[in-house]
Amino acid sequence: MITIKEALTKKEMKDYVMFSFELYKNNPYWIPPIIAEELETFDKTKNPALQTAEAHFYLAYKNNKIVGKIAAIIN
Repeated sequence: MITIKEALTKKEMKDYVMFSFELYKNNPYWIPPIIAEELETFDKTKNPALQTAEAHFYLAYKNNKIVGKIAAIIN
């Protein structure tokens, strides 16, 4: 069973960003982002676009392992 949980803490947001590293680790065409910059992208205090939008970020878990991520943004 897959469960969905909103990423609310700093650790969960880091897990949200780091999931891409696991997902694309074997893709030779993937260029990993700079982690600090990626975290700032999802931070309402550092990304002006999120100051006028409503954004929520979710992690999907299966057997306590992250298997997906979801961004829900209303602009």
